[in-house]
Amino acid sequence: MSAVEHFSHFDMPHWVRVQAARSRFGIVRDTEAGKVLPHHPLVGRELYDPETGNTYVVESVKKDWLQGWFLRAKLCRGDLKFQYVVENLSSTSPVALRSYFNFKEMFAACL
Repeated sequence: MSAVEHFSHFDMPHWVRVQAARSRFGIVRDTEAGKVLPHHPLVGRELYDPETGNTYVVESVKKDWLQGWFLRAKLCRGDLKFQYVVENLSSTSPVALRSYFNFKEMFAACL
């Protein structure tokens, strides 16, 4: 199993609590979060994982926030979809940073 397939976590109950709290306190979500960047240079590129021999296609890149800003890409291999932080703008989140460093290490030859 490659690092792409191994690293995937989204805490839905936590996200629902966050959304409820934002609504309750009138906190407006920043419109930049989740913004698709269709002209990002990675969109449409094929990335090769030399460890597994798998090729992934970057389907989309979005700006997102988790303890700071970062760019998140959706990588596809057949029907499988994976998320990776491809650029850290200001995030200090250990989860985002781990994803970023894993991406850089895994696809270093492609970047």
